[in-house]
Amino acid sequence: MTNININERLSEIATIKVLGFRNHEVYDYIFRENNLLSIIGTVIGLFLGIILHHFVMTTVEVDMIMFVRTIRPISYLYAASLTMLFTRLINLFMRKILKSIDMVSSLKSIE
Repeated sequence: MTNININERLSEIATIKVLGFRNHEVYDYIFRENNLLSIIGTVIGLFLGIILHHFVMTTVEVDMIMFVRTIRPISYLYAASLTMLFTRLINLFMRKILKSIDMVSSLKSIE
């Protein structure tokens, strides 16, 4: 999704670079949205995960087998940490793409 977001906003990013924004400022501008969406998705995903876990556990149980239905709090921490770690890694990989945007050809393209 980050790659699509960057490709859709090439002329905007090129304009920002032409106006004199430094690479760090461009990164902050683009990745702030990505980080915010990741945080919102993590919070919503944790709550929906509770519902999905309950549904799966009640569906797979039979009379002879019972599963533990509790989720330990550390599992929520693991899930949120991994999500934010992957978001950070994607942001690091996308920096190279942002740095290599050709400002002239991006500004010449017709939208």
